Amino acid sequence: MAARLPNFELTTSEKEVLRMYREYFEQYRKAPTYRAMADALHITPGAAHYIVKRLAAKGYMKETPVTSLRLALSSKGKKVAL
Repeated sequence: MAARLPNFELTTSEKEVLRMYREYFEQYRKAPTYRAMADALHITPGAAHYIVKRLAAKGYMKETPVTSLRLALSSKGKKVAL
């Protein structure tokens, strides 16, 4: 389980990843891969992974065995205005 970070505001990159995740999930009904995130956002898969881990640490995503990334939006991540 990722360590929780203080509730800082989301960075632009974090908002972009959340937005991309939501749109991808809405269209395909499954979580995007790090490669899909990277391609959509013009970043490296490693950067996508780092941002997702930060979002999990901040409570905007959570681990789940159901999705391909084993991550899903938390209730906090679903509610944040982008």
